[in-house]
Amino acid sequence: MKTSQILFLLILLYPLAELLFLIKVVIEFGFLTTFLLIASTMLLGTFVLKVQTPRLFFQLQQAAQQQTDSVSILLNYFILSICGIILVIPGLLLDGFAVLGLMPWVRQQLVAWLARKAGIVNLASATVSRRHHTFDHDMHTDTRYSHPHHAPPTEEAQKHIPTVIEGEYKRD
Repeated sequence: MKTSQILFLLILLYPLAELLFLIKVVIEFGFLTTFLLIASTMLLGTFVLKVQTPRLFFQLQQAAQQQTDSVSILLNYFILSICGIILVIPGLLLDGFAVLGLMPWVRQQLVAWLARKAGIVNLASATVSRRHHTFDHDMHTDTRYSHPHHAPPTEEAQKHIPTVIEGEYKRD
């Protein structure tokens, strides 16, 4: 069987499995308890998504200022976002996996696995690649923005410093 066929079967069978599991939970625990469980997981997912977004920007800002690992922050937020979205969607089967993904030690293992899949060998020293010419590169090579501990820009770096066109502007 091809991978696409297996994926198609999983997409077809998942709603059926979710429905059967939901019926079994309703029979075992009652409708009200099941409804409250589904509503609470939806609220938990909403809370995770709402709280983690501002926190992500704060952590990324700190990582940029300290020039530390931003890749693990992004992977962590990616996993939290997926878990939050899964928790918001009504159902109980995937909610168990989503709750596992909210636990820090499980999330650390998932971040390490995703980093290996992405080809990042040492996540502790990983930062976003700067192989390409970026605005950040211009900021570091421009003498006006250079840090006192940085070496002065070379002639090659001087060529990449953007030129400023000065002039007067008159509004009509």
